[in-house]
Amino acid sequence: MNETLDLARLLEKVIIEEQKKEQHPLIIGVYHPSLLPQCLRKQAYEYNEQRPYEEYVQRVLFNGKILHDAFAVLLKNVAQTINATIESEVPLRIVHPEYRFVISGRADDVFLLKEEEREIIIEIKTTINVLEQAEKGYIPKEWHIDQLNAYLSAYPGAEGLLIYIDRNNLTCKQYPVTFSEKRLLAMFERAKMLHEWLTKGTLPPPEAKNDPKNAWQCKTCPYAKECTLNLTLKNNPNPTLKNSLEA
Repeated sequence: MNETLDLARLLEKVIIEEQKKEQHPLIIGVYHPSLLPQCLRKQAYEYNEQRPYEEYVQRVLFNGKILHDAFAVLLKNVAQTINATIESEVPLRIVHPEYRFVISGRADDVFLLKEEEREIIIEIKTTINVLEQAEKGYIPKEWHIDQLNAYLSAYPGAEGLLIYIDRNNLTCKQYPVTFSEKRLLAMFERAKMLHEWLTKGTLPPPEAKNDPKNAWQCKTCPYAKECTLNLTLKNNPNPTLKNSLEA
């Protein structure tokens, strides 16, 4: 008798492979709003040698991607009902005259309302127990606000909406975000610290490990072993500014 074909496991492998395609090369000198709020040591290891998350984390990430893609389509329907145009995954590059690096990212959705001549930048996040988290004040997350705030800097006068989607029951909860110059400068300062550590090839302090509120990051970090041993960065490519800014 032929052995039963394990289609479930094969499907899981396909999911992992598809999620890996979402991981793009990181280049010193180009920093991302979605990563900068994370532990600086984790980011240093990641820029030095990208490594995939464990499989169960990859599946969670892929689940979020599926929901995001589905809601991007639904938002187009919403746009029609409010007489608006919409763009998705809009690439943004944010520069500052004092810093020789760029902050680069993608705004999930940009609403352009035809009649009211207003712009709304939307960032979508997936999570669980949205209503419970909202009641306890766990959302909106500060680093999610920082991420959307960076995108808002590219659209002067635009409104921001941070929308959380419950992965279990698709409940949606939104929070308005107003652009803050202070938040943006803080992100640039954070990028500056990371840039200096990376170009010098030195290891940042273990932020998450030293902060009880962010210690949860260590549980899924692919570089937890290196961090515990305080291993130095393996490489120091130290790319030229030209290469960094052209990435």
